[in-house]
Amino acid sequence: MFKLSKESKLTFFALLFIPFIWVALNHFGTLDYLKIKSVDLRKQYRGEIPQRF
Repeated sequence: MFKLSKESKLTFFALLFIPFIWVALNHFGTLDYLKIKSVDLRKQYRGEIPQRF
């Protein structure tokens, strides 16, 4: 087994916790809400992008 310092163990477990937070936010729909809200704010700020078909 690897010998890690106390600081390395703390960093490892703190970084390991991030994916669990991400999964929880996705499960409750928070990430979709933030995505839609950011697109709305971007369109409000700069306007629609003109497209030619």
